[in-house]
Amino acid sequence: MNLITRSTPICQKFINKRERLEKFPVNDNYVQHETQNYCLERRAMESLLKDIFIVTATLFFIVDPVGAVPSFLALTAEDDQSKRRTTARKASTYCFVILIAFCLTGKYIFRIFGIGLPAFRIAGGVVLGLVGLDMLRAYRTTQEGKIEFLEAAEKDDVAVTPLAIPMLAGPGALSTVMMFSAPELSIEKAFIVCMGIFATCCLTYIVLSMANKINSLLGKTGTRILTRIMGLIILAVAAQYFLDGLKEAKLLG
Repeated sequence: MNLITRSTPICQKFINKRERLEKFPVNDNYVQHETQNYCLERRAMESLLKDIFIVTATLFFIVDPVGAVPSFLALTAEDDQSKRRTTARKASTYCFVILIAFCLTGKYIFRIFGIGLPAFRIAGGVVLGLVGLDMLRAYRTTQEGKIEFLEAAEKDDVAVTPLAIPMLAGPGALSTVMMFSAPELSIEKAFIVCMGIFATCCLTYIVLSMANKINSLLGKTGTRILTRIMGLIILAVAAQYFLDGLKEAKLLG
């Protein structure tokens, strides 16, 4: 090997590694063991990311920040873009705190009221089904009423009510979080659900902070179409929860 090739850093690193292996041969069992460990760690990481994605996607459809854009714009009609972003950040933060609280206290609520997971899956499936049906009609179950809307418009800060509650962290989102964290909340499950909630609230902030652009891009018709598509997906998720609850309760073979 000539001097130029040998002086190349990458080639030199390869040569050093080869010479080291020639002096100290690696046991085949050790290599196999390390390879198996790497494969197991990679599969575990892929499984973890997949679970976080499932939680995030499900919660995002149920929280439905896109459907909340028209109400958000109406509530912040007199605000400039900077204040709207502040309101969006506060609403997303409050939504995050509420969902995290229900995630961490869900198991205690189950114990206090003696609720089993099958019963909650069935009830949660019904609640999500109603939310999905309303979204198919392009109507938000968690939207505010006229009186609540007028009262909120008079307040200095509408981020808590009606934005965070009940528009974002509504019954469907709370039920979903509790179902994901039930019946026992392990450290791994808590991490997955909390990361899913965090990602959902970050996406919610992005959507609300870009409410003007989204509303101009989609318009009322586009927003309704997207809401109906999300409603269909939520309805399918609700049906799966309901069937799983019946199977776990041994009411369905």
